[in-house]
Formats: sequence, C-alpha cells, structure tokens
Amino acid sequence: MTNDTFTDIAIRITSELSALNANMKNVLDKLADHEQRLDELERGSKEDWKTQLLMLLAKAVVIGGVSIAALVGAGGLLDKIIR
Repeated sequence: MTNDTFTDIAIRITSELSALNANMKNVLDKLADHEQRLDELERGSKEDWKTQLLMLLAKAVVIGGVSIAALVGAGGLLDKIIR
C-alpha cells in the first residue's frame, strides 16, 4: 500500500466520523427537546387561575347539590320516624 492509499483511507474515515458526529448532535438536540417536554408534563399542566376557579365552583355545586338532596331525604325520613 502506498501513502496515497493511506491518505485516502484516513480522509474517508475522517469524513465518516464527522458525518456521525453531526448525526449524533442532531439526535442529542431532539432528545433534549423531548426531555423538556417530559419535564413539563411531569410537573403538571399549566392551568391558569380562572380554570382552577371554575373547577372549584363546579365541585362546590356538585357537593352542595348532594348535600341538599341528602338533607331533604333525611328530613323526610326523620319526619316519618318522629310521627
């Protein structure tokens, strides 16, 4: 083998390694983006205070309705027991 052959092989190896390096940089950038998205998902959704307030109001209405229904039903039952 001559020096030209070794030079050609070294140039090919160098070019292949630079292509792999560039590819790895792209993959690492994509992984960093995915990691950021996963962090946002794990920390919870970003709901504003208006959404949270509406959810609490809906819960309060449901709890109030169930409480009133239970009291009305219990009142009728207590009326029958007392009389």
